[in-house]
Amino acid sequence: MWAMMGVVAILLIVAAMVVINIVVSRRGSYTRDERVAMEQRLRVQLDTCRLAQDPEICRRQAVIPQAELLKDTELCALLDGEAKVGCVETVAKVTLDRGDCQPLDGENQVRCEDAVTILKATETLNLAVCREMHDEAKRVMCIDQVTARVIDDGSCLEHGVD
Repeated sequence: MWAMMGVVAILLIVAAMVVINIVVSRRGSYTRDERVAMEQRLRVQLDTCRLAQDPEICRRQAVIPQAELLKDTELCALLDGEAKVGCVETVAKVTLDRGDCQPLDGENQVRCEDAVTILKATETLNLAVCREMHDEAKRVMCIDQVTARVIDDGSCLEHGVD
């Protein structure tokens, strides 16, 4: 019986997320009221997760896509431990903003910032962004990846690659 209720709860959450994502993607942006309504629906979904067979998986499946959609690391505070870290990293990678790694501490924050930095550098083909890396080995890897992409694109002069 509880397993069936858990399955039903997860199906309801997935259906609600699909509807929310369709509405938001059609509009392209959302007002403050729409955002508040989406966050309220998320809280209701999280309440239903208590009935799920695995509440933590249910919570991750509800929060992370919503945080990514809203580009809001504050929603990640609804999660704990590695789920929170993964949520923050997901949002930061979407926004390409190292500042979105701030909710994390210590090594988790450094790892998040380096992941965002390498993505931003390779997307913008900007070698200077690689210099923001904390880890020397990752900095070298970033420079190598960006350089390879610049060479492949045939835009060496434009990007200052010899």
